[in-house]
Amino acid sequence: MIKEYRTNNNSSKLPILGFGTMRLPTNNGTINKDAATKLINTAIDEGVTLLDTAYLYHNGESETFLGEIITSEKRKKVQLSTKLPVWMVKKEEDLDKYLDKQLEKLQTDYIDYYFLHSMNKDVFQELKKFHLIEFLDRIKKTGKVKYVGFSFHDDYETFKEIIDYYPWDATIIQYNYLDDTIQAGTKGLKYAYNKDINIFIMEPQKGGLIIKNIPSEVQNILNKQESFTTPSNWAIKWVMSHPEVTCVLSGMGNTNELYENIQTANNTKPNSLTESELTAYKEIKETYTNLIKIPCSHCNYCKPCPVNVNIPECFEIYNNKYIFNLKNNIRTYIFKTSGVIGGKPSYAGLCIKCGKCIKSCPQKINIPEKLELVKKDMEPRGFKQLVSIINKLGTPIINLSSNLHQLRQKRK
Repeated sequence: MIKEYRTNNNSSKLPILGFGTMRLPTNNGTINKDAATKLINTAIDEGVTLLDTAYLYHNGESETFLGEIITSEKRKKVQLSTKLPVWMVKKEEDLDKYLDKQLEKLQTDYIDYYFLHSMNKDVFQELKKFHLIEFLDRIKKTGKVKYVGFSFHDDYETFKEIIDYYPWDATIIQYNYLDDTIQAGTKGLKYAYNKDINIFIMEPQKGGLIIKNIPSEVQNILNKQESFTTPSNWAIKWVMSHPEVTCVLSGMGNTNELYENIQTANNTKPNSLTESELTAYKEIKETYTNLIKIPCSHCNYCKPCPVNVNIPECFEIYNNKYIFNLKNNIRTYIFKTSGVIGGKPSYAGLCIKCGKCIKSCPQKINIPEKLELVKKDMEPRGFKQLVSIINKLGTPIINLSSNLHQLRQKRK
């Protein structure tokens, strides 16, 4: 049973562990409803009462599934969190259209936490054209939404700009012991905390990367720690030990993962890491850094690129492939650089070799040369055509799987 609850403002207290519904048990690509229902009911009974979903999760099935299993009695116990698919908003009326559709799918009169999904600078500028503040004020006033926030994928300066734009109740940021200096990072965490904003954490295990395929050099460091139990525990407790963190979202697919995370939550208090543990985390991060092929530090001095290449992100995905021995992470690359979630395409192949970024890079990286490596590795034949189709037709992420299958067939 969850014992640790936190809040950073006047909203209701949240369990330190939230249930992310992006990785529910599946059967032939669809949600295994029996297994998923049992898992979520167990989580609720154990006090994991914050259920986080989104319009696109599980090919659009996640919200509908939750609406089917959350009875009126259970609804009194849980807090529902979902996200507006901002990349699908093309006109002002779409803001209300998608909210109403999500309320219908969830079979509820209100959403506890409603986030603008995957905000970045480009999306933010577009949404502001649609009287965003008036929309946020109105949905709270009418009671359709209790608390509003945004999830975030961009740099710290953009995060700060969005935070200062509106009196948000909550935000969701990517944060783990490897990603403490990229995107919002620790600076963003503290900035939001000082604004009395509830901070939800996504990717506490870096999408599973830091709990699987662990390099032997890292495993040796972990084995020396008396407190080390599992890579999952080690990753989650680092995040939960930060007093600024309100709720850690974890996509749990079975009861073993659920109970392990509950145990970690109950055993981790703010600022509870020992000096030995903190040193080990530092050594692990340094070890991973030494395995990096392109020494990009995510300082973002190379931005903006004249043709919109997201240089740090391209390098990060490329580096992750070799650090974590990922055989094929093209899906991640497409997801993050095609422009399918708001904004414009930002993949390496757009580079025109103007050289502007080289002058700005404090690491003295020959960026166009390295982008060419990324292009050759991550952009197979048919890549540009796929990106063009995605953006021309507005193909949502939930249809990416079929596109990727066709792309892989072309490679063969």
